[in-house]
Amino acid sequence: MLIKKGFDFMNYSDIDMRKKHIMEFIINEYLESCTPVGSRTISKNSDLGVSAATIRNEMSDLEELGLLEKAHSSSGRIPSELAYRYYAHELLNEFNEKKSDEKTNSLTVRSERSGIKGENALSLACDILSESTNSVVISSLERFNQPRIKKLEIINITSKTYVIVFVLDNLEVSSKVFNVDFEISSSDLKKINFLLNKILSINTQDELTAEELDELVSSALNRDLIQYFLYFINKEYRGINDIKTKVTGLMNVLEMPEYNDFFQLKSFLNLLNSESEIKRILNKKLNNHIEVFVGEEIGLEELSKNSLVLTELILDNAYKIKIGVLSPLRSDYRKNISSLYNISWKLISL
Repeated sequence: MLIKKGFDFMNYSDIDMRKKHIMEFIINEYLESCTPVGSRTISKNSDLGVSAATIRNEMSDLEELGLLEKAHSSSGRIPSELAYRYYAHELLNEFNEKKSDEKTNSLTVRSERSGIKGENALSLACDILSESTNSVVISSLERFNQPRIKKLEIINITSKTYVIVFVLDNLEVSSKVFNVDFEISSSDLKKINFLLNKILSINTQDELTAEELDELVSSALNRDLIQYFLYFINKEYRGINDIKTKVTGLMNVLEMPEYNDFFQLKSFLNLLNSESEIKRILNKKLNNHIEVFVGEEIGLEELSKNSLVLTELILDNAYKIKIGVLSPLRSDYRKNISSLYNISWKLISL
């Protein structure tokens, strides 16, 4: 396997097995403890059957190859970005071979009779994924075609706060809370809901002329009020087709030692607060169902100490979605890969 992007091309198969075992032992130990790993630890807890001195020599060779780094406060070693990259891609290759003709039900997103579709199905999948990986999950959803509004209803929550609920022709439900500076009586609200649905059914959601609106609005209702709601509905409806991004499990970063530094945490949170930056992270060409990007492979300097496990799916024959598990370099790649595979398979197979 050749390593890509930013590093010298090196064939991983040329590294002898003992060095590979030592490197993988250090990676797995470091994933668990987050502390540098020394030769004595490897000698005592591995089945290599060689002395600590021999292991130290091998570790020095791995350090020269750029696969290990020496911690400043310890004689132990920690994995380098290149080591994580080798490790992650090897795991992915191993996983793909194992799963090439195998299906799994280990993570359930929805049942065939649950009625969860589209954005709601993706949201539930991301919730499960962030919980199972203890990582941040980023996602995007893009529609192929814009659905039509089948029915809508404006519901009063408090005196001047309302929610408008759209039922789309693909049976999706979308809602938006909004405030007004005036109160609407329950009888007027009932008339407004009736009239708006009538307008939508007659005019198939195109904008009405003033004359057409006058013909439909009775003298008991304020023409400007109806016009306001039509403008609001049109604005929200047009936004339905925008690419939607979401960040799930953001609180998980508080449990990661890598984000104990306030400025690093702030930079990470600011990045994920930007919809355009999330789209940049997800905007990658995938050659396989699951791809792994480590460090500089992600393409953003702010995430050079992170890893991204990414998939792209067609959902319900109506959406293109991307889901990414975003973690520090020190993360459980095996779990992240298998969890994303399982959740993506459940999404597209039901």
